[in-house]
Amino acid sequence: MKEEMKQVKVRLPESLHKKLRIEAAEREISMQQIVEEIVKDRFERG
Repeated sequence: MKEEMKQVKVRLPESLHKKLRIEAAEREISMQQIVEEIVKDRFERG
């Protein structure tokens, strides 16, 4: 069963947004997927 998704609005400096956008394009995934990876990694490591 897939967990329900919640929406979070995040404000980033323009420079970080650009890096996020470029990485997403290079990896051919969404910025959302990258942010989710980062958050999961942070909380799985503790």
